[in-house]
Amino acid sequence: MAKKNKDDEMQYLVRLNLTNPEHVEIHRTLRNLNPDLYKSMNQFIIEALSSFINRGNPAEMLSDEARRAKMGNELVTRKELEAMETRVREEVTREMLSLILSSMSKQAVVVSEAPKVHPDVIPKTMNAEEDETLAELADMWGG
Repeated sequence: MAKKNKDDEMQYLVRLNLTNPEHVEIHRTLRNLNPDLYKSMNQFIIEALSSFINRGNPAEMLSDEARRAKMGNELVTRKELEAMETRVREEVTREMLSLILSSMSKQAVVVSEAPKVHPDVIPKTMNAEEDETLAELADMWGG
């Protein structure tokens, strides 16, 4: 077994305020640990903190420098995010404009290819007033 060096250890002091209910619960838990599961309070605290850190969000938990060191290139700066937002917005605008123009051109083709109604072709179910209106409209369309 390697000889322990004083520089291999780090100590932290935790103060519990026994007027704070959360701190009282922590104190009771530490005092009543199951010795079959935890050989020491230190082991329990290390396991509890490790579990918390592994489940947590480093973006919230760590300083900017520590987060960059841990996550590296996974982080996006505000400028990079703004540039991505601009690119996405421009792409969506181009796509929407393309769809609108395409839709308009298809409608124009449909309108220009609409069948012309000749005054002689009037459905028999129409009454005389509708026949005259339709005939006038057909004349206007027919030129």
